[in-house]
Amino acid sequence: MLFYLACIIIVAIIITRIKEGPFAAFLLIVATKSIVDATWETKIGPLSLIAIEGILIPIMFYKSMSKHYVGKGWANLGILLFVALCFGIAYGFLFNPLNALESFIKYINILLAFFLIPYLIDTPEKLKKFLIALMIGGIFPIAISIFQGQTGIVWSERKTVGLTRMVGLYHDAFPVRFYGYFTLIGSALYLFLFRPKTYAKLGIFLLMLSSVYAIYNVFSKAGMLILVMSGLCYVIYAPNKLKSAFLVITFSLCAFLLLGEKMESNIEQLFSKETGFQSGEIEDARYTLAGRGYIWEEMLENWEKRSAIGKFFGDGINRPAHNEFLRVLLVSGIIGVFLYALFFIRIGILGLKYRGKVKPFLLMLLAMYLIDCTGLTPGDYYYYNILLWGFIGLFLMKSELFDDLRNKIIYY
Repeated sequence: MLFYLACIIIVAIIITRIKEGPFAAFLLIVATKSIVDATWETKIGPLSLIAIEGILIPIMFYKSMSKHYVGKGWANLGILLFVALCFGIAYGFLFNPLNALESFIKYINILLAFFLIPYLIDTPEKLKKFLIALMIGGIFPIAISIFQGQTGIVWSERKTVGLTRMVGLYHDAFPVRFYGYFTLIGSALYLFLFRPKTYAKLGIFLLMLSSVYAIYNVFSKAGMLILVMSGLCYVIYAPNKLKSAFLVITFSLCAFLLLGEKMESNIEQLFSKETGFQSGEIEDARYTLAGRGYIWEEMLENWEKRSAIGKFFGDGINRPAHNEFLRVLLVSGIIGVFLYALFFIRIGILGLKYRGKVKPFLLMLLAMYLIDCTGLTPGDYYYYNILLWGFIGLFLMKSELFDDLRNKIIYY
């Protein structure tokens, strides 16, 4: 049933692109992507609907890929990341062409991410519609998470340190946490920039609390850390720190009441390996972070066994390295990691130097990306990058749009 609904959605997106234009089609993608992603198990031939949509997006929005819309500096930064990610892709096509092709499509989408949202959104009205679509897109995974939490029904059995992860219809914890967090960002940004009516404010506030509920119930260490870092960024970099601290504390208290009395013990259990290592009960550091140390060690051994050419240029084959720097090292070699580090440094400098009204949100997203690069591989998730670099590009390239909206809230 869900698969057929997702097929209808993809057809509707194509028709909307033809009849209504790119912006309307993009809004439909944003509002429905979480439904399409829930069909990850079902394929048409060798391709899932997620992959099919990943092929269609660059085709539908290729006209946005111009330096004219975003500026030379931001476009070059996207090109730098693209080159870093696919530096060794030619070798991948020789030895594992299907893996390399799948990766290349993802990298094209990541390059597109630097252009798409800044190209499509240039007015307050379009920004408002985009944020509303983003909130709508989060309702499905959040609702499934709440349903699962209240009924105990489990579709996919996923556990970590004895805790059952409420991943709903998804492959693992990441999609639920990802959609929950971007729903939280979109909701907070909407309240920050616009003046919705009281009932709309209440609805958005409840959606934000529900987002935290969904993120919490997948029991992701990264998810917990991202929430904490987001609160700190908002308090430290917001213009009115006292008011921001009050809002964050009030929201946190509401979230604690929602999550219930087991929250403290569950978080202690979630981080039990890390606290055990700190106290000396666990001696092997590789056992922490869900055993990622063993994966990292295996991946490093793979790289160390290569020839000098393989070490410098990579082999273009994507692997579940659970660390983006390590994944890039294997795919693109030392040269790729060097380029990726340059990108990382440059984007960090841009974020810290930014003086716009939405700086807290920009730094929240960069903090999320840094955390995800440590324990996950963001380069594997093209839609994650479309939203991440789309938002950041919009903040940097069209800062006056946000500043004007915020000034209207403050002074009028």
